[in-house]
Amino acid sequence: MAQIFQVNVYQINSLDPIPLASVPKMGFPSANTLIRTANDNTGAAGVLLSTGVRCYGQIQLVTSGSQYLTDITAASIVTLANA
Repeated sequence: MAQIFQVNVYQINSLDPIPLASVPKMGFPSANTLIRTANDNTGAAGVLLSTGVRCYGQIQLVTSGSQYLTDITAASIVTLANA
């Protein structure tokens, strides 16, 4: 199992989306991390950000409660975390 996995992060918590030229690749611990499917309230798949990027996965750190949106699916994040 991977100790840390990396994904591109397009939004942190409910703040404004990160400008596309500045999107970071962030590392997350495999332990104490919740991984979910990101959905908006319209029933559409994923969350469409104002930057035009649709985010399908959400990562939440249990220790801080911080939430991160990424453009890959929850299933793909789980695969990265278990690699």
